[in-house]
Amino acid sequence: MKHLPLNTNYGCLINNSYMYYGLVGELYVYSDNLNIFKYDKNKLVLLKNGVEYLRFEDNLENDGLLVRTVGNNKLYIKNNDILYMETTIKSRRIEKGVRSLKYDDNFITFDIECYLGEKIGDKEIFKFIPYACAWYGANDNKTYTIKDYKSWENMLNELLNLIEKKYNKYTIYVHNLKSFDSLFIFKTLVKRYKTKVLFKNGGFLSIRLSTNKFINFNFKDSLALLPLSLTKLNSSFDTGVENILFPYKFVSENKLDYEGELPLYDNFDPTLKNLKKYEKYEALVEEFKDKDWNLIEETKRYVNSDVESLYKIIDKWSKEIYEMERINITDVVSISNLALKIFLTNYYDPDKTPFHIMRHKQYKEIKESYYGGRVEVFKTYGENLYYYDVNSLYPYVMLQDMPIGNATLSTDPDLNNYFGFCYVTVKVPENTYNPILPYRDDEGNIYNPTGEWSGMYSSELLKLAIEINDVEITVHYGYKFDRGKDIFKDFVEHYYNIKLKSKDNEVLRLLAKLILNSLYGRFGLRHQLTKTEFFNRE
Repeated sequence: MKHLPLNTNYGCLINNSYMYYGLVGELYVYSDNLNIFKYDKNKLVLLKNGVEYLRFEDNLENDGLLVRTVGNNKLYIKNNDILYMETTIKSRRIEKGVRSLKYDDNFITFDIECYLGEKIGDKEIFKFIPYACAWYGANDNKTYTIKDYKSWENMLNELLNLIEKKYNKYTIYVHNLKSFDSLFIFKTLVKRYKTKVLFKNGGFLSIRLSTNKFINFNFKDSLALLPLSLTKLNSSFDTGVENILFPYKFVSENKLDYEGELPLYDNFDPTLKNLKKYEKYEALVEEFKDKDWNLIEETKRYVNSDVESLYKIIDKWSKEIYEMERINITDVVSISNLALKIFLTNYYDPDKTPFHIMRHKQYKEIKESYYGGRVEVFKTYGENLYYYDVNSLYPYVMLQDMPIGNATLSTDPDLNNYFGFCYVTVKVPENTYNPILPYRDDEGNIYNPTGEWSGMYSSELLKLAIEINDVEITVHYGYKFDRGKDIFKDFVEHYYNIKLKSKDNEVLRLLAKLILNSLYGRFGLRHQLTKTEFFNRE
C-alpha cells in the first residue's frame, strides 16, 4: 500500500496498448522499479520489477473523493490525504431452512415422581428418590410404581427396555426435564447408553441416548418448548384431562403403603394461599369422606393424568405448527429454536436480506451496545394514575430497519455515514432531563447519566441522542452494515394477525404470542455455549 500514489497520477504513460495476461490496457512507469498497469477504466495492477505485487481499483467520485479498493480494504482519499479506512469482514451467511416432507408423530410423554430422601452433607439438600413413573403414547400407556420392583433403578430399567423395543428413534417429552428428578435418574441412563446432553442454565434441555445396536431416542424438555405450567397448558389446550391435586409434601419412604384418611391441606398447598387448590381439596374431602385415600393408587392416577395431558397438548401443538409451517417440533428443543426455524424456513430471503454469523471479535464488541429495556421510577407517588401498556413491543421493534450482510470495520469519523455500531466518546450536557444513552459500569449495573464516557452504541441511538439530548459525539471507529428493510414484516404480521383473530381459539392465540416474542430473543443469544461433560468418580 505504501508504494501507491494517493491520487490517480500513476506516473508516465509508456504504452497505451500493453498486453498483460490477456488483458489490454495502459502501462505507466511510476518509479525506477514500479509500474502500474491500468485496464477496464479503473482496475489496476502494481508491478514491482516486472512481477505482480498487488491489484486494486480506483473510483473517483464527484466531490473529488478517491475510493481505492484493495482486496477487502477500502481507502477514502482526498487532497492526497487518507481520510479513513474500511475493511469488510467476511463471515458465514445463514442459509434458508428446509420444510419437512412428512409430519412426525413419533413421540411419547414421560413423567417421574420422587420423594425427598436422606440429607446430602451438612446443607439443606436432600436426595430425590423416584417411586413412580409413567409414559403415554398414541395407542398405549403404562404406569409404574416402586411397589412392584426391588428398586427404582429396576423400575426405570424396565421402562427403558420397553422404549428400546417399541419406541426406538422416538422423542420423549418430559415437562421440566431440567428439574432435580432428571439429575437423579441420569446415572442410570449413562450406565446403559452413550449420552449426548444439551444443557442450559444448569439443567437439561435434551438427553440423546444411543447404543452400538442402533438404539437411538431423545428425552426433551417440553417446558422449553411450551414455557407454561402443565396446569395452565392443560386448560389452554382444553385436553379434557382433569388437573389432579396431589400432596407432594406428604410422600416419604415410610408412607408408601399409606391407606387411610385424606392428608391435611398443607400437604397439597404448603403456601396455604391458593384458593383454587383449596376448592379442589374441599371436593376431595367430600369424595373421601366415607372411604380410604391410598397413596400409591392416587399417585398412579396423578402421574398418568400428567403424561396424558402433556401428550394431548403436544399432539395439538405439533399438528398446528406442521399445518401452518410444515415444520416438525421434534426437530427443535425450545420455543426460540422453533421460532427461528419457522422464520428461516418460510419467511427469510438470504439473497435479498442476508444474515451473517459474525466473527467472535466483532460479536464481543457489538454485544457491548446491547442493553436491556429501561425500567426506572421517576416519581414514587401519584394519584388518579393511568396505566399504559405497549402492545407487542418486541414484534414492533422487529419491523424497523435491521443491519444485514457482512460487517465493515471503519474509521470514518462521520456518524451520518453509519448504519450499524460505533465506538464513541459522548458528552451528555449536565442539565439534560431524562438522558437516553445508557452506561454499564464494571459490575454490570446500568445507568443513564450525564457527563463524558466512551462505549459502543447503535448508530441510530447515537443519532437520536444528538437530536433529543444535544449530545456531543466523537466517533473513533465502528462497524457499518447494509440496511435491511421489512426483514421480519411478513413473519410478524402473520403471527400478530393470528393472535388478534384467535380470541376464541386459546391454542392458536398462545402459539402465536409465544412464537412472536421468542424470535426476538433468539437473535440475542450468547456467542459461546457451555460444554458440559460427565465423569465417574473413579
